[in-house]
Amino acid sequence: MAAVQPSSTDSKNVNDLITSNTTLTVVDADKNNKIVPAQDYLALNHKIKVDDKVKSGDYFTINTQIQYKYMD
Repeated sequence: MAAVQPSSTDSKNVNDLITSNTTLTVVDADKNNKIVPAQDYLALNHKIKVDDKVKSGDYFTINTQIQYKYMD
């Protein structure tokens, strides 16, 4: 008979211990006040802050709702 191993069910959802801020910026690379998809680009900046209470094995969820729309 094998020994019973301790379960690793100590992991928990830590959504309340993680904050994030995301910005999406259209960059006019040649600074001509016109956005040209072949020349200009999108810059995505994402900052995440994780509380020290988060432990190995904990988990969190990410919900995104980014819509891209090109207008001519």
